[in-house]
Amino acid sequence: MSNIEVRNSISFKNGLSAAIQSFEIRYSLFCGSAVRFST
Repeated sequence: MSNIEVRNSISFKNGLSAAIQSFEIRYSLFCGSAVRFST
């Protein structure tokens, strides 16, 4: 593996984890508001 490939895979993993985190935040906010409305 070359340095460029290593860097690309690291940035890809970082971007993926950031996307997952933002999705989890949105999902938890949506669930929280849904629970608030239903009760």
